[in-house]
Amino acid sequence: RTGYVDQTAEIARLAGYPYYKFFKAFDFNEGASGLAVISKYPIENSDQINLPASGSAQRILARAGIRVHNELINFFVTHLSYNGEPGTDRAPQFATIANKIANYNKVILVGDFNTEHWPQFNPIVNKGFLLVSKSDSDKTGTHYVDGYGYLAIDNIVHSKIFTSSGRAVVNNGASDHHLLYATLTYKE
Repeated sequence: RTGYVDQTAEIARLAGYPYYKFFKAFDFNEGASGLAVISKYPIENSDQINLPASGSAQRILARAGIRVHNELINFFVTHLSYNGEPGTDRAPQFATIANKIANYNKVILVGDFNTEHWPQFNPIVNKGFLLVSKSDSDKTGTHYVDGYGYLAIDNIVHSKIFTSSGRAVVNNGASDHHLLYATLTYKE
């Protein structure tokens, strides 16, 4: 449906970021559906794992080891099951993610978690990670998702070795999800 254009490469080119990696989750319309990481810093290594999925679409957790100056940052991205998928239970997906990221230092995890039910993040938070977007009363982390209204389902998680600031949401028209971003600072 993209006219056989390598979307990851094209977005990286347009953003002026020389490093990128596509992670295939499943075949789709003579192509592939998956996740991508685009970086202005070198991606030194990468891997991915399949997450438990009882629905029709395979879900993955992808990792890119990104060298930022002298530090190797383990940048993870995911897109979890949504309630409309048959037999969906995100609990095993959260547990698998928590166990995987706990094996790394200097972790940043982003993605569409498809939930505003903050207790689902407990396996990750209980491993010592911080959830940037969590806000039970303050809805500044919410953003519009076409057809669903304002939801806080896209989130940023990080190791305690980072501090976060400048959380904001921007609608740039490029997606049915408004862009969530935050500034993360490495505490040496």
